[in-house]
Amino acid sequence: MKVSTSLSNDHLFFTSGFVMRSNNTSIHFDRRSETHGKGFWGTRTPLRAKKTVSNEEEDDSIYGVDVEDLVVKYANNTSSFEDAENNAALRGVTLKIPRGALFMILGPNGSGKSTLLRTLAGLTNTEEIKSGYARVNEPRAFVFQNPDHQVIMPTVAHDVAFGLRRKQNKRGGTSSSPRLSNEEIEKKVRETLKMVNMLKVDLDNEEDDENEDVDDSNERYENALNRQVSTLSGGQKQRVAIAGALVEDPKTLLLDELTTFLDEADQRSVLKAVKNVLKTSNEKGKDAKDKVTAVWVTHRLEELKEADLAAYIENGQVVAFGGPDVIQKCIAEKQANRRREEARIRRGNISS
Repeated sequence: MKVSTSLSNDHLFFTSGFVMRSNNTSIHFDRRSETHGKGFWGTRTPLRAKKTVSNEEEDDSIYGVDVEDLVVKYANNTSSFEDAENNAALRGVTLKIPRGALFMILGPNGSGKSTLLRTLAGLTNTEEIKSGYARVNEPRAFVFQNPDHQVIMPTVAHDVAFGLRRKQNKRGGTSSSPRLSNEEIEKKVRETLKMVNMLKVDLDNEEDDENEDVDDSNERYENALNRQVSTLSGGQKQRVAIAGALVEDPKTLLLDELTTFLDEADQRSVLKAVKNVLKTSNEKGKDAKDKVTAVWVTHRLEELKEADLAAYIENGQVVAFGGPDVIQKCIAEKQANRRREEARIRRGNISS
C-alpha cells in the first residue's frame, strides 16, 4: 500500500507500513497502515473493529473490556479444535475489566500479551479466534510502543489535530462523529494536551512542583502548541501520541509497553499523563458508559503499583488476576521457584 497526504509543500509517504517523506505525491489517505502479525505500524486514528455486540448491550455492561474463554491460534496447520487449543497463542483467557480502570498486563516474552492486545484492538482475524469472545467499549484507540511509528506531523498541535482534521475534510458528519469547526478542533487539542501535561511553562523541567500550565493568553502558550516534534524527548513524544489518541474521544485506550524506550524521568511523565487522563475523564458523578478504560501491557514491576487491577499471563493463560499485591506475590513466587530449580540443576551437575 502506498498513500500520502499533503504537508504544505511536503508530503508523508506510507509504504509497507513505514513513514517516509516525499514532495511529489498528493493522494489523500485515511491515516492508517497495518500489516498482519505482530509487526504492524499505524497512526493515532483509533483502531476501530466491527462491533461484536449491540450498543444497548455495550451501554448496559459494567465492563470496559469483557473477555471470555478466548482461544486464539495464528498457525493454519492444525487439523482439529483440540490441536488449536493445545498450541494456541491464547488459551481460554477470561478477563473482566471495569469501566474507568487502569488495567495492566504483565508476563514473560512470548506469553501472549501482544496477542491479547491485538485482539482487543480488533486486529486478529476472525478465523484465528477458535472460541470465546473479546468485547471492548468503543471507540478504542491504540498507542504504540515506539512513538516514532505514530507521531509524524511537524508540530505538537498539528499532530494531535490530524485525526480531527481528517474528519473535518470529509463531507457532512454523524450524530456520533459530528463535523467540527476550526475553533472546536483547536479547543479540543488544547484541552487534550493539557490533560497529558504537555502545556507546562517549562517542559524541560517537569519535576519542578512549581511548574504550572502556560496561560493561553501569552506567547509561551503558542510556543508550546507549535513546538517542533523533532525537539521533544521520548516521553514527551509518547504523551503527544496519547493526546492524539485521546482527542477523538475513545472509551478504551490500548497501550503497548509505552515506556520501553524511555529513561526514568520520561517513564514517570508518561505514567503520570495516563493517570491524569483517567482521573480527568472519569470524574466523580460521570455516567459510567462515558468512562475511559486503559489496558496497559508492561514488563516494569515499578509501574504495577499504579494499576487498579492487573493480570499475569504465561503460556497464553491468565495465571493471576487481581490488585497489584496479588500480581507481585505471583511474580515473587515464580522467581523463587525458578531460583530453586536453577540451584537443583547446579547441584545435579556438580554431583555428576
